[in-house]
Amino acid sequence: MGKLIVIEGTDGSGKSTLLRQCIAALPDEMRAMAAYISLPEGVSPKELFSDLLNLRSHGIGIMLIDGLERAAKSPLAAMADIFPELSCKIVISAD
Repeated sequence: MGKLIVIEGTDGSGKSTLLRQCIAALPDEMRAMAAYISLPEGVSPKELFSDLLNLRSHGIGIMLIDGLERAAKSPLAAMADIFPELSCKIVISAD
C-alpha cells in the first residue's frame, strides 16, 4: 500500500533540505529504492506521470518530488488517479 505526503511551505523554509535529509537518513538498502526528483520549470503532468511510472518499473518505491509549483499545471489533484497504480511512497514539496 502506498502513501502520499505533501509538504507545503514558503520559499526558503527548508522543504528541499528536508527531502534531501530524508534520503540521506534512509538505510542503504532503502536508499537504493529511492529517488529525489527536482522538477524542471514547466513540466507537464503527463511527463511527470510517465517519469514516475518509469521509475516505478525500475524498482523505485520511494519518490521525493521537489518543486511541484514548477509544473506547468499543478498535477497534485491528478495524483489521486495515478497514485494507486504506482503503489509506492511519495513525498511532494510545493510552495
